[in-house]
Amino acid sequence: MRIPRLASKLLLTLGMGILAFALPMGNAADPEPKAPPATIDKPADWSKFVNVGDIHGEVVKADESGLTLRVTWYAPKGGTNTRPQLNRGGGNQQRRPNSQRPPQMVEQHHDYVLKYADNGVVRQLKLPPKTNDQGKRVEYTVKELENAKKPVGMPHYAAARTDLQPGSTVEVMLIRPREIPAAKVQESDMLVKYVVIHAVGKGAPPSDAKK
Repeated sequence: MRIPRLASKLLLTLGMGILAFALPMGNAADPEPKAPPATIDKPADWSKFVNVGDIHGEVVKADESGLTLRVTWYAPKGGTNTRPQLNRGGGNQQRRPNSQRPPQMVEQHHDYVLKYADNGVVRQLKLPPKTNDQGKRVEYTVKELENAKKPVGMPHYAAARTDLQPGSTVEVMLIRPREIPAAKVQESDMLVKYVVIHAVGKGAPPSDAKK
């Protein structure tokens, strides 16, 4: 029995369609894999912490886990050397009557060992100068400045923990877990939220330094 020409074309087309569905498509037709979305713009979750306050000092040493910060203050000569308490906003100074001769003040310091929070970062007050291939100073682009200010919620400009060098003058923002009452918080409970580099140091101060 002869199959009409139109019917044979329909059967051939249908067969090719079934074959196309049955066989896997080549790699050339595969869609390009998409990279996961960047999370650099996403601010860290600090809802489980409370800001304690900021302190200023000089870096004695630093690594990826934390830093040793030297805080300096002045106290009466021969008096009791009471160091500032980080969880109490520093030492209290008592006002003396004007008729009493002020005591001679001497410089004191204490080294605090501080640890980073999980999302703790290092920042820098100012960006270092940018130069081109010829060593000529050029301006940062708007995009570079925007990226340097990330992540959202942090002050000034981004830096790495490895940028924190001994001898640097810094500002440190401390936080404590919200679950610990303020009356019971200890210095060991406080963590570093961020460190702002104000001036880059040239070496750690000596152990008995008196600035």
